[in-house]
Amino acid sequence: MYRNIIRWFSAAAAAASLIGMTGPAALAAPAPVQMTFNAAPEPADQGKALTLSGRVWLGATGNRSRIYFYFRRSTATTWVLTGFANSDDKGYFSTRTTARYSGTWRAVYRGTATRAAAARLDAVAVLHPVPRPIVTYTGTDSSWQGPRTFLPTVDYRAVVTYRCPAGGYMYLRWNGDSFGFESVSSAKAAGTLTLNGHQGARGGYFDIDTYSDCTWSIIVYSGTVRVLA
Repeated sequence: MYRNIIRWFSAAAAAASLIGMTGPAALAAPAPVQMTFNAAPEPADQGKALTLSGRVWLGATGNRSRIYFYFRRSTATTWVLTGFANSDDKGYFSTRTTARYSGTWRAVYRGTATRAAAARLDAVAVLHPVPRPIVTYTGTDSSWQGPRTFLPTVDYRAVVTYRCPAGGYMYLRWNGDSFGFESVSSAKAAGTLTLNGHQGARGGYFDIDTYSDCTWSIIVYSGTVRVLA
């Protein structure tokens, strides 16, 4: 009789265990959430503010959570954690950061026991201004006068690189239409000179004086162009 009672309790415990393993609570998976994410503006100017915003929600309310932000530069392969933001009761989140490089932002909701994790991506191009090259001249003339040139802006930069085999000098001048000129010179046999112009007219021409056996190249920049950072 005693053995039968023990067997009955053992069977009942086993049955209860099976019921517990297969019951609704044990089988219920975390509920999938809805998520949106946007990094703006796109494209962004380097050094300016970038807003990371979106929403993570399951119902109309009760959606307070923490969202983590990661960034992967377009030239890199790894993600870097940059910070986090807390969402409000409706699930909305927002934070501001600085646009530094082009790449992809990732917003991550890590989930809970009742809500599934989620993540969203948004790629952003970040641009920065660089001097715009407008014309290049190359030559070996010791006394050279270039063709008439029109500069997009009054401010410009002309960079001359030269080399003279046996001693020399370089004299570069901008001759603006109707008035004035700007120049730069060096008594060295080789090197690079930069003429940062501000006062000459937008129309005119460049000329060079140097030794007869020198080679030189001029690149003229005026205005800017935006390129990927």
